[in-house]
Amino acid sequence: MAHLFLVLGGIAIGLVTAGVGVVTIPGWVASAQDASAVNDPSNVKGAQSATASSIGSYATSAELASIDGL
Repeated sequence: MAHLFLVLGGIAIGLVTAGVGVVTIPGWVASAQDASAVNDPSNVKGAQSATASSIGSYATSAELASIDGL
């Protein structure tokens, strides 16, 4: 049979690891949402640049959505 202190130490390490994971996950989610919010305008900027190059003017969001290949 395993030594009692080894079993209790394993349980303690497991609880600490789970606790740290639970605490850090909301920060990861918020960071991912922030990165997505920063990336969206960049995608629109790229699409507007491609549209301006191909048709000579900027497009509305509805026009961008209807253009294939952008």
